[in-house]
Amino acid sequence: DVMFICALSLYQSNDSWGPSIAEQLGEEASDSPFRKVLENIGRHNRDQGWRHRWRRTLNAAPCVLFCTVLTVYSALCLYLGCAPQDKDLCMRLPVTSSSGFAQYTGRYDIVTESVPEDLQPVVILLWAMAWAAAILAVCAGQLRGYSGR
Repeated sequence: DVMFICALSLYQSNDSWGPSIAEQLGEEASDSPFRKVLENIGRHNRDQGWRHRWRRTLNAAPCVLFCTVLTVYSALCLYLGCAPQDKDLCMRLPVTSSSGFAQYTGRYDIVTESVPEDLQPVVILLWAMAWAAAILAVCAGQLRGYSGR
């Protein structure tokens, strides 16, 4: 938001050339430059309506949604032992060691299998949430706060 700094905004040399500080501040509180700045900010915020009140929430929503999608997707990958690509396809690296972990063998042979039917709605929901987060990020970029002009 905007800040009114007296040292930069008022003529303060107190010589006979410019207005005195008392003249610049005015006789009434409504004449004060502080009040004028605050009224200007309030007027601009009222002009923006609901966008001003929800601006921080709308700006944070894409990040929160992306983090949620990544967390749930990672948990799903750990649970399934593979990376779901869509509702039907799950890809994994083949296990080439007795320890149960995939080892780099010089090439990647990707093994595909199907996602269990009870988890297919979760995968669809994750993709929908990822797209919603991307659309929200674009829309939130269009919301601008008060820039002081």
